[in-house]
Amino acid sequence: MAKETALSEPVAPPTPGPQHELLHFLAQRGKDISPLLIITHNHPDPDCLASAVALAFLAEKLHGIKTRIAYSGIVGRVENQALVRVLRLPVHSLREGEVQRYQHVALVDTQPPFQNNPFPKNRKATLVVDHHPRNKRTDADLLVIDPAYGATSTLLTEAVQASGLQPPAKLSTALLYGIISETQNLGREAGERDINAYLWLLKI
Repeated sequence: MAKETALSEPVAPPTPGPQHELLHFLAQRGKDISPLLIITHNHPDPDCLASAVALAFLAEKLHGIKTRIAYSGIVGRVENQALVRVLRLPVHSLREGEVQRYQHVALVDTQPPFQNNPFPKNRKATLVVDHHPRNKRTDADLLVIDPAYGATSTLLTEAVQASGLQPPAKLSTALLYGIISETQNLGREAGERDINAYLWLLKI
């Protein structure tokens, strides 16, 4: 019953937090980190796919940072394949040696020490954005990690909202599905920020 009440309330602007750290970093570094390779965890799910696309959107639209989104493994589930196909998400299978060719690499919904991504152990990432608890060995120029979020898509939604940009319908849809799938319809580890992000996206 409490969740039904929360869903009926007006959407409040997100309070200052990790999303502003991310926006400040992008503004500060700008084209110095262009081109930026954005990698997801292996066999990406909707949360990391949507988060990666949102990060690319912010980097390109706000500061002209060229980006490429890549993943290792496959997009396996039929519904995830449909998400990529129907929304035409600009995500690509990682090429051999591609990570090594980029000076600047961002990881979304994963961290360098995790065993579920292709990032080399002996490198420092440019950026890490994640909602999982921080591994003590995780390092990057900027860490935007907050396990209070039920989904990384929520954090990126707040960043889009704080940027003042109007997200295109395809991005909004991807972020909505990322939040819903990761939190199992707002029923698993979903907090107020996840609910408010979901409601904001619905109104776009």
